[in-house]
Amino acid sequence: LAVVPWPPPAHAILLLVGTASGLWVSGDGKAWARVSGLPDGPKQWLRAVQSDTGYRLFVSITAGKDQGLYASSDLSNWTKVANGIYRLSASFDRRMVLATDEQQPGQALVLSASDQAVLKVPGPVLRAAGAFDGSAPIVLHSPLYGIGRLFRQAERWTLQTGVASLAVAPDFPTSQVAIAGGFRTGIYLTRDAGQTWQQVLPDPTSLLKGSGEIVAVEFLSPTAVIAVNGGGLTWQDF
Repeated sequence: LAVVPWPPPAHAILLLVGTASGLWVSGDGKAWARVSGLPDGPKQWLRAVQSDTGYRLFVSITAGKDQGLYASSDLSNWTKVANGIYRLSASFDRRMVLATDEQQPGQALVLSASDQAVLKVPGPVLRAAGAFDGSAPIVLHSPLYGIGRLFRQAERWTLQTGVASLAVAPDFPTSQVAIAGGFRTGIYLTRDAGQTWQQVLPDPTSLLKGSGEIVAVEFLSPTAVIAVNGGGLTWQDF
């Protein structure tokens, strides 16, 4: 899912959802239309970056002969910006995207509305959050090492637990606050950009029935967070 301002400067928003059947767009969440111009293949990850004049949408096609990373500023004209299978993470201010390459685990792309650069990362990265311009640390989630931080090429792994989601506060460079949603391990908070963590909710199901897998966390403001406790599947015999 991605949200972009439209038209620039933003007077409204567009909702976009990537599926195996294509990229879909809606202005109200009720009526949906398929976006043309992209090649075949599952549109598995989407992220949008904003600038003072508009936006740029990145779409990762993760299978098929046309797999790769594509970008557009108008949902009509598309450019392939990289080959490979990329996971996409937004910076704290939504002005940059960190694209981590599943086929080259130590390499990532930092993407903005008008530019891109290569960034070395420590091995495979599933999720990232923070400042991607070097002004503040990047909080990383690795399937090998857990949660850590990367700042000026110095890395440190500080939370070794199963994690399903990650987010930083909208004032992250000053507050250095981030939340990690655990994979049946609770919810964790850092106030020093990932150097130390404390468990703030050991059992999410004590508040809301679910699987205990915090599949998404988002900051609504610098002090308010919404967390989604995953559901479960049950068998119904008809």
